[in-house]
Amino acid sequence: MAYPFIESESELRQISSRLHRIVDPSSSLPDWPFIPVEGEVDICEDVEFSGDDFAVALAEIAKVHRDKSLYFVTLDGGDMRPCFSLAVEEIPRGYRAAVGHEPVEELNGGSIRDAVTIFAIFGDSTKWAVWGDRNWEVLVVYSPEVRRPWRDATELEFVTAARAVDDLWPDVVRSGFREETIQRFISTMDEPRFRSR
Repeated sequence: MAYPFIESESELRQISSRLHRIVDPSSSLPDWPFIPVEGEVDICEDVEFSGDDFAVALAEIAKVHRDKSLYFVTLDGGDMRPCFSLAVEEIPRGYRAAVGHEPVEELNGGSIRDAVTIFAIFGDSTKWAVWGDRNWEVLVVYSPEVRRPWRDATELEFVTAARAVDDLWPDVVRSGFREETIQRFISTMDEPRFRSR
């Protein structure tokens, strides 16, 4: 396990290169944040990202895509900041501890879990990624796989964007966005024809 932060310049360049193959760090919801436009999307509540069930789901996603490592980076302000990496076999027991770690100086106090707003999680295969946005209160899981066994690996509820808006968002969150913005989010996440790079 490597945390709180990855310091090696060569590793930083490697992580940045991998990130840019799967995610556009300058993107923001409701726009499509992933580089590939064809593929499947699952959405769950952002509060789940630090829990054991989400760790189990991540481990399953990584196995399906034959990853050896997982990376967690913050994207607040459009700047990539690697937080930690984990070997796939360490994810179930090490992910929650890494997210709960408190790198006080780097994140102005508090844990990674409490301090980040926008972040990405991805594997070294660069075939899949998670886009997390605390402003939208969602985690968007992207994969090219039609068969998605991580949906059944835990008690987490993965839903479509339309269901996320109807079932997961409290009224106070929904009231913070214009209706056309919400509809754009639903179209972009649920319909590949509305995605663009």
